[in-house]
Amino acid sequence: MIIQKESQHNFKIILPESDNELKIRILDDESECNSQIRDLNNELSVLKNNYADLEKLYEDLQKRKDQDMETLQLYLTNLEKKLRRKRN
Repeated sequence: MIIQKESQHNFKIILPESDNELKIRILDDESECNSQIRDLNNELSVLKNNYADLEKLYEDLQKRKDQDMETLQLYLTNLEKKLRRKRN
């Protein structure tokens, strides 16, 4: 891990074997810290809601896929029956 000091309060952490970097700002003021915490909590809340929406969408898509597979299986079964009747 590489830690670079960018200014008095700002640091950049570069993770090894990765293109990822993390920027950290050291806050002096308690109200600034509280504001940052509120902002981060709001962002986390949005991410949780987005994740829940994605989970619901995935479940809906799974159900749709299952229904489509059942419909396709029914269609193929009926088609197979028709072909047998034509052969006989």
